[in-house]
Amino acid sequence: MKYGLIAGSGRFPILALETARALGHEVVVIAIKENAPPEVEQLGTSCHWITIAELGKLIDILHKEQVTEVVMAGQVKHTSLFSTLKPDWRLFKLLLSLPSRNTDALIGGVQAELAKEGIRLAD
Repeated sequence: MKYGLIAGSGRFPILALETARALGHEVVVIAIKENAPPEVEQLGTSCHWITIAELGKLIDILHKEQVTEVVMAGQVKHTSLFSTLKPDWRLFKLLLSLPSRNTDALIGGVQAELAKEGIRLAD
C-alpha cells in the first residue's frame, strides 16, 4: 500500500518520512509551499509541491498516485488561507461551509472532503 504525507514545516515531516522509509513503506509527499522543508523531496517515492489553497489539486494528486490513506505532519500557517491566498474552487466552497474559521474546522472540513473521495486522513 502506498501512503500520502502532507508535509508542513519543522522536523516532524522529515522524521515521519525517515521512519516510513526504514519500515519499507512507499510514501507520496505533498509538500506545502512556503512551509515544508526542501529535504522532503528526497525522502518520498515522489514529491508534489502545492499551496495550502489547492485542495482540488491535492485530491487530484492523491487519486493519480493511487493513495487512499494520508497523514499530515508538521505545522502549516493556515492564517494565509484567510487573507493572502486565493483558494481554488473546491476549497472556496469548503471555506463557505465552515461553521467557524479556525484550524479545527478547516482540518475537519478537509477530512470530510477527502473522505468523500475515498481518501482517509489518518492520525
